Amino acid sequence: MKYYIYLHGNVAAESIPEFDPAFPNVPITARFAADFLAACVKSDGPIQSGWIYESATGGFSEPPPPVSEPIPDVPTKYATLLEERITELEQKFETLASDVAVQRNAVLGGKTS
Repeated sequence: MKYYIYLHGNVAAESIPEFDPAFPNVPITARFAADFLAACVKSDGPIQSGWIYESATGGFSEPPPPVSEPIPDVPTKYATLLEERITELEQKFETLASDVAVQRNAVLGGKTS
C-alpha cells in the first residue's frame, strides 16, 4: 500500500495511508487538500514518526539515538557554602530560641503555664 509521509523539515511527522479503512471508497485526494498532499513524500510503506528523510535518495533513515547530557554535579564549593550557611542559621535559631525563653521567663516572673 502507498503512504503519504507528512514531513516537518526533513523529519517524518505522520504516515497517511492512501486507502484508509475508516474512510472506505474515499480516495486520499478527497480526504486531504491537494496542496497538503503535494507537500508530502510518497512511500511504499508506513514510516515511523521521527525518521529522517534523505532527499538525495528519497528514502528514510532511523534517527540517531538521543544524546543525553550529563547532569552537572553541584560543585563542592557551593555544597560547602550551603552547609556553612545552614550551620550559621541553626546557631541563630538556637540564640533566638534562648532569647525568647529568657524574655518569657522575665514576663511571667519564672512562672510556667
